[in-house]
Amino acid sequence: MSLQANSGAPMGRRYVEQIRSSLLGESDGFIRCPSIVQVGIASGDRPPSVKSLRALLDCVGCRSADELRDIFDIPVLCLIARPAPDSFKPCDLDRDPPETVLRHALILGLCTAQLFDPRRPILWTEASLARRLELYNPEGFYV
Repeated sequence: MSLQANSGAPMGRRYVEQIRSSLLGESDGFIRCPSIVQVGIASGDRPPSVKSLRALLDCVGCRSADELRDIFDIPVLCLIARPAPDSFKPCDLDRDPPETVLRHALILGLCTAQLFDPRRPILWTEASLARRLELYNPEGFYV
């Protein structure tokens, strides 16, 4: 994030400085919130449909998305979520193994646009499955 700031002096003595900082990811400061995982699913030009993920559930022998909690290791802490960088390559619904796609779908279903919570219900919507997120551990902020 980049903002303009000045010293509050009269116009003749005004100084402009660029301020760029983030609490997330690598930085030179003392506060670090390391990236834990990047998640996203690609399906051609469109986001994956809930129907296509339910078909994948059948392929791996699951009756519901909740059964995926017992199959995959996912973070156990609440994490901060933000959009993944443009360089992130999401898993491909048509090319990657069903297990890879379903793990991404499970994590996305436990996310809002800003937060991952492993205790919340799994919600698969077109909007949640279209997200490409990077999840961060906020504990470094409080250390």
